Parts: sequence; structure tokens; C-alpha cells
Amino acid sequence: MVSAVAGVAVKEVATTPYEGQKTGTSGLRKKTREFTKPNYLANWVQSLFNALGDEVKGQTLGLGGDGRYYGKEAAQTIIKLAAGNGFAKVVVGRDALMATPAMSAVIRRNKLYGGLIMSASHNPGGPDNDFGIKFNYKAGEPAPEKITDKIFAETEKISVLHTADIPDIDLSKVMMEGWPGRGGVRVGVTKFGDFEVEVVDPVADYLATLKEVFDFPALKAFVSRPDFSMTFDSMHAVTGPYAKAIFEGELGAKAGTVVNGERRHLDPAVRDPHHPWPAASRSRPEPPAASQLPLPDFGGGHPDPNLTYAHDLVETMWADGAPALGAASDGDGDRNMVLGAKHFVSPSDSVAMIAANYQAIPYFKDGLKVLAGGGDKGTQVLQAWIVGW
Repeated sequence: MVSAVAGVAVKEVATTPYEGQKTGTSGLRKKTREFTKPNYLANWVQSLFNALGDEVKGQTLGLGGDGRYYGKEAAQTIIKLAAGNGFAKVVVGRDALMATPAMSAVIRRNKLYGGLIMSASHNPGGPDNDFGIKFNYKAGEPAPEKITDKIFAETEKISVLHTADIPDIDLSKVMMEGWPGRGGVRVGVTKFGDFEVEVVDPVADYLATLKEVFDFPALKAFVSRPDFSMTFDSMHAVTGPYAKAIFEGELGAKAGTVVNGERRHLDPAVRDPHHPWPAASRSRPEPPAASQLPLPDFGGGHPDPNLTYAHDLVETMWADGAPALGAASDGDGDRNMVLGAKHFVSPSDSVAMIAANYQAIPYFKDGLKVLAGGGDKGTQVLQAWIVGW
């Protein structure tokens, strides 16, 4: 065994290449059963680290995904490979969750080296469906072609994996300093020698970024108007935690505004009023009774926000007495559909409306510099500009 990080033993595991691991800016997407083959995921991740070279040494890597089947297991493999290849730290979203725009925010706000996102975007999840992985670089942007070409070249000749000899990490506890009843230990932080894994609230940095971009007091006042109502369909995917925290939490939309955002109960100690959240915590408290989690198979649906696959939302918005605003997002939260009562808002129209009202957005106080649109990804231009991909 060798050691890439002080105090961490590294195993060198022999492997052989898999054909067809061609990587684009959206990463590698295959059937889940391909990814679960021996060393299939590990080969690609090791090839990425080989392509990046010595510059990863001592760096911090972000990690998370859209909550689809196999994500938690994949996260454990990636953490071990990161330690084995010299990363000093991995910052991972609780339960291995992180929406794609949120990863960009985490990278930029914390000056991370980059981040790995486990997602196949709007494709369905589950053992018989799809899995994927992609790398976002130092500015939070998708990996440029010069890196993806190197990754593919490495996948064709890979022969050894450098994986740390460490146990699996508990990804369910968010990092907190001095949690009452825990003896002042750093809950959610695991150390092996000089290598550290920090579990973070996947919503916190994204929400902080949005508050810098948009006028939240004005939005909250608007949402509270008696003549306004809305609904948001998370499509059983990763935006459940974000939508609950932002729409129903920060903006005060009524309970039930967010639909298809799944729930699971927290540990009773978290809900116990005699165990308050510490004032010095870096993380926002979770909802008092439940935390949102996606379904690993997205409820058997296709998390693609369009008039076909978001049919429940369409039926709601075309019914008499429909809400004023309806929206849905895809599996990893970087595509959306916006509806008015009996009205479909095209992505390009969304861009046009933002452009026409940009002065109401604090982030654009110095004016707009570039706009583009077209196709079902038109709004991503604004998302990229705002969130900082």
C-alpha cells in the first residue's frame, strides 16, 4: 500500500478498460446496470483524476447528485478514490444530494477545486433505467472539452485504481460545531489522517447565492398576496429539498405548494425542542418534522419538465381555478417548465421576461451583458449567468 494523503493507506487495485466511456460536457450517461458492473464507475473517476494530474493534490472536491438509484453507493466509491488520489477534502451534500446549479454555488462560494455530480439529468432513474456522472470545474462550469477528451483517452488505457483503505462514511449527518448532547464534537465531519469528509446541507449555499441575486423581501411580499397562488412540481427528484426551503420556507408559500417532494422522518433528537440547533451552526435548521428526499426511481416517472411528462402539473394548471403560477424542474434541477393558468411559457419567453424586468433583480444592477435563448434550454443561459456555472 502507498499513501497519497498523510495517514491514509491507499490500495492499488488492478482493472481493465471498458469500451464506450466517451465523456461530453454533460458527463457520462449509461444504463444503471452498466455503472454497477465491477469498477465501471471507478474506472471513469480514476480516469478523470489521471486526466487532471498532480493539480488535484491537496485540493477540495465537491460531491452530490440528484438522488437517483445507486447514488449513495457511488458516493462512497468516489470518496475513497478522491482520498487515494491526493485530495485533502471532500465536501458532500447530505445523503449524497446536490442539484447541479447548487454544486456550482458550492464550488464558487467555497473556492473548491471542482465537483462531481451524480446525475443522468432528466432521464428516468432506477436499476433498469439510467445513471450518470459529470465534472464541474473551478468556476462551477461543466468540464471543458480539453478535459473530457483527456478523460476518454485515460479510460481506454486505465490499468490501476488508487483507492483509500477507509470505511464508508455516514452521509446523513450535516456538519455542525458543538451540537448539544454530542460532547462538542464536529458532527458530520469524518477524518482519516489528513483527509477529511464534510457533509453539508445541500440547500444552504444555493439559497445564500439566490439571496444575493434576487430581492427576497419583495418576492416574499408578492407570494403573500391574497390574489396570488402557485404550485411547484419537484417530480420526485432533487429539487424537493430546495423548493420546500425556498418557496414554503423563505418565501412563505402555503404548505402543500411543493408537490412530489418526498419526505422521511428525522431522528427524534433533532425534533426535540430541548435540543435546539446551535447558534454557531453553519447549516440552516431542517424543517422541524421532516426532511425532503427524492425517490430513487423518481416515483417511476420521467423527470423531464415538459407538457408530456409533467402531465399532473399541466392538468392542474389547465383546470378551472388554477393557481396563477405553476412550475416544474428536471431530475438534477437545471431545467424547468413555467406555466400560467391555461398558458405555457416557452423558455425563450422566460428569458425575454427576465430581460424586460432585469432592473428588479439586484444581481443585474449594473445592467445585462449577454442574453440568448432558443430551444427547451433557453433559460439555462440566465441560470448559468446568475448561478455562475
